[in-house]
Amino acid sequence: MNEKDNTLLGNVLAIGARLVAEGRIPKDVLDGEPGAFALCLATREAVEVKVLHCGDEIEVGRSPQTSAMHWEVDDPWMSRRHFLLAVDAKGAATLRCLGAKNGTFVNDEAVDGGAPLRRGDVIRAGSSSFLLL
Repeated sequence: MNEKDNTLLGNVLAIGARLVAEGRIPKDVLDGEPGAFALCLATREAVEVKVLHCGDEIEVGRSPQTSAMHWEVDDPWMSRRHFLLAVDAKGAATLRCLGAKNGTFVNDEAVDGGAPLRRGDVIRAGSSSFLLL
């Protein structure tokens, strides 16, 4: 990991700590209950949080078009349909890259197809970094 990546990771983790301090992370996520996750993104305008529970999935991209929950991110380096994060009935979170041109990375490892996720993982898509709590 280079200095730029260390700075980015530090910024993402600081944002997570700030969200916890502000009470913006639900108690079930903070308590680490199985199947309760928060996906966090800091933009220039705000810090956004999407909460997922067992059976939920969210498609993330510049203009996701799906019947699932979706999150439109204003990032020119992100594909229209970049990745899908799903939480199964047993509470396991997985990420599936949706063929993104610039790739999808979990903790700086390229995701080819799908990858299991755990709390604290950093997901990079385009020029955006997400923290999974």
